[in-house]
Order: sequence, then structure tokens, then C-alpha cells
Amino acid sequence: MYSPGTFDTVRTAKKCETNEKAAQNQNTWIDPRRGDLTCNQLCDLWLDSNPSKRKRSVETDRDNLKHLRRMFGTRRVQTMTKADFQRQVDTQKTTHSPSTVARIHSSVRAAFSYGVDAEIITHSTCHKIRLPQVPRVDRPVVVAEKDSEHFTVTMEELDRLADELGPDWQCGCGRR
Repeated sequence: MYSPGTFDTVRTAKKCETNEKAAQNQNTWIDPRRGDLTCNQLCDLWLDSNPSKRKRSVETDRDNLKHLRRMFGTRRVQTMTKADFQRQVDTQKTTHSPSTVARIHSSVRAAFSYGVDAEIITHSTCHKIRLPQVPRVDRPVVVAEKDSEHFTVTMEELDRLADELGPDWQCGCGRR
């Protein structure tokens, strides 16, 4: 696993070997050469990992990951901490809307989850990050068209209508 001369003493080498074997037995061992990947390289691997993804979805993910690349592109993935991701989100909150920050972070989280699944990293440190609260917006819903006139209802009216129609109709009204 390691070449001769890597360690100062035999004792240090044996201790390292013991730790490596324990990590392998616990399924937490990652080939150290894979942990040398940078954030840019991880993003590229993730973007290339799903060739059946729609072109527009890939473009959105690529745009979202530009923010990560700008802050941490050449940084080794194994050195990233939860504090780094929180700092990224906190910085973005000052220039982007809450929903944009959440969308950006969802792509970052997906890339690092891919890293775990591909056994590039042992765990993702970008989970459970405090994101800005996205305000809920009630918009009118177009229910029907009649001679190019639109009838609109509020979400409250749609809920009341769905309740009156019963469970068979609730899915068609966007309720489950």
C-alpha cells in the first residue's frame, strides 16, 4: 500500500497500517489518491456521471456550480468543511435571492453526494447547512379557459374545491 521510506519509523508505519485496515473493515476507507481531487474535478465528474440528464438540467447545474468553483475550485475535496459551505451560502445571501441560494446549494450538495457514492470522499460536509428562508408566494391558478378568458382562483379556493370534490379529484388539483 505504501512504498518503503514513506515513514520515519517502523512503528509509525505499523500504526498507519493498523488505522488503514480498521477503516477498510468499517467501509470508511478511501484510496488516498482519490482524495486529492479538487472541487473542480469533482464537479466535472458529477456533471459527466449522468449522460441521460436533459441538456437544460446540465446547463443549470453547471451554472449553479460556477459559484462553488469560484470560491473553492482548486481546493482538495477532502479538505472541505461544513464551515466552508456555510460561508459560501452566507456570502451568496447578500447578493442572491433565497430561492437562488437554495437552488445553487442543491447542485453543490448533489455533487458532493455523488462523491460519497463514487467512494471519492467518505462523507459530505455540505449537508445540514443553514439556508435562507424562502418565502411562500400564493399565486392565482388558472383553472379553465373559455373564449380566451381565464378564470383564476386562489390556493384557498382551490383547496376548498378539492375538498368538495373528494380524494379522487384532489390529485388533479395538485393535492395529494
